[in-house]
Amino acid sequence: MAPIPPFILEKFYYTALIFIIPAGVLIVSSLLFLKEKETEYQNRKFLRIAFGLLWFIDGLLQLQPLLGIAFIEETVSPGLIMGSYQPWLSSLINTTADAWNLNPMVYDSIAAAIQIFGGAIMLIGPRDLLYKAVLILSIPWSILIWIVAEGLGNSISPGASWIIGSPGSVLFYLMASALLLSSEGHDLRKAVRILMIAIFLVEFAWQVIPSNGYWDGVNLAMNTYLISVRPQFPDFSGFEASVVQALFANPILYNSLISASLAVAAVLWILWPGRISVTYTVAISILTWIFLMGFGGLFTGSSTDPNTQIPLACISISYVLRSGLKTGIAESKAISGIIKTQN
Repeated sequence: MAPIPPFILEKFYYTALIFIIPAGVLIVSSLLFLKEKETEYQNRKFLRIAFGLLWFIDGLLQLQPLLGIAFIEETVSPGLIMGSYQPWLSSLINTTADAWNLNPMVYDSIAAAIQIFGGAIMLIGPRDLLYKAVLILSIPWSILIWIVAEGLGNSISPGASWIIGSPGSVLFYLMASALLLSSEGHDLRKAVRILMIAIFLVEFAWQVIPSNGYWDGVNLAMNTYLISVRPQFPDFSGFEASVVQALFANPILYNSLISASLAVAAVLWILWPGRISVTYTVAISILTWIFLMGFGGLFTGSSTDPNTQIPLACISISYVLRSGLKTGIAESKAISGIIKTQN
């Protein structure tokens, strides 16, 4: 794509500020006037901070100039052009895309503001009404993104796979919000374990099904290739090209390794859930993200999120952070008062 003219950039950032400044005012107001929750379970705290950061980063990524003028062309249209979606889904996405293109700068700025604001509120902490409202509203927002921008994460399309990000990253954002909204007496570990078992069994099935085509070098290397040929900063094209060459030359070997790694993850979560399964999940997620997904396309200028493996790894980590409470403000003051009295 040709360089974006300066006057277009100026217009885009001017439009973005109209929505970002009110978001900032709301964030500051929440810090000043909303009461902080006094205690927080460690696993919930980790999920809150991890996904608050992810939402915040996604909002900043949405402010990339290329997405301000060509979000549909860069993110949504490729799946439509490749014919990856069912007819009803293509029709729905096309209708939404037409509406977006009526004023792409405004809609892109609104999307960025929503994600930056939501992420910031999650990072600030559980401050009752506003925090819960953000979590609740993030669910329909995630569903909208999952359907329209991710095409259901390609999960009902031919070629669904771990290495292309199925079932879609935003689905894990939705799951994180649902976990955080569950009652504090609810054991998150059981839900996380079931989720991980289901995900890795499905991912394994997708990877080995012959009709998905990943035993063929062209299909196995295609996603990495498409990322490698895009302009990036910093430039990892040479590194990615070597991965593409290896995948293309030895598809049986590498797809067997990928499939086996997914099967092992499922078995670990079934039989030995804990530090071993979590460490293994984080390891294969990061390795996939770097080697097969080109860092999730994060440096292409049109990425809207870090892709599936990062949020999945974050949810898995919460499994081993189950015990103990964060010391609350009131509790800290009480302890401090006792110490002073004793002295």
